[in-house]
Amino acid sequence: MHRRLQIAALAVFGFGGTPGCRCNGGEDADAGVDAGSTEATATTDSSTGSNGDATSGTDESLGAETVTQDDGSDSEDDLGCVPEVDPLLWKRADALEADLMRALELGPDPGCIELGTTPCKAAHLVPLGGNDPFALSLYEPMPRPLATTGMAVERLALALCAQRAALDAQGEARVFGHIDLAAQTLAADDPGLGPQVSDLYRRLLARDPSDVETEIVRGLAAEPISGRDFAVAACFAIATTTEFMTF
Repeated sequence: MHRRLQIAALAVFGFGGTPGCRCNGGEDADAGVDAGSTEATATTDSSTGSNGDATSGTDESLGAETVTQDDGSDSEDDLGCVPEVDPLLWKRADALEADLMRALELGPDPGCIELGTTPCKAAHLVPLGGNDPFALSLYEPMPRPLATTGMAVERLALALCAQRAALDAQGEARVFGHIDLAAQTLAADDPGLGPQVSDLYRRLLARDPSDVETEIVRGLAAEPISGRDFAVAACFAIATTTEFMTF
């Protein structure tokens, strides 16, 4: 069973090779069949005389019985074929920004500006997986995330989460409506923490959080923190997970 889970995990994360079906052993299995055939041929030859007649030892071998014991575990031979799935895809600049703005109900105006002039997505276009053949002479995007991709994603996510918290604090709360954004210190047992975490998970990841995930995010309020800072931190923590940055 452990071997089956290993192969399935490799397939899910895109390390299973080309799409299709991965049978037990691959080339090793074929090699094993060839080796078995050779061994069987050698045994047959040794059990016959020079004129091709079988020796008396053959009668004894026919009476032998093979006993197997099933211990409930899967052997490598009965794994069969494990279907492979497509690998996870990197959510690049446009898709990342669009998903964040949709989840946080932000308008078309850029919520993240570098040095007061350049939108964050444009400033960090290359590490976010974009390309610009005209301004940057970059005709194809990077095939995989760069060393600075994580920082660029965090910059964009933090700015948009902070913008949503500021808007909700000034007027009607559209995202952070379960907690008091004006609170100087948010109580660790605030009844709105759980619903707020669940709402953020549904918005950003389109699913409910597990009990463990809820407790982890609620833990941000274990030390003194304002309602607005908790909102930004919780939003940032969920928006920068691998689950949100891939599809």
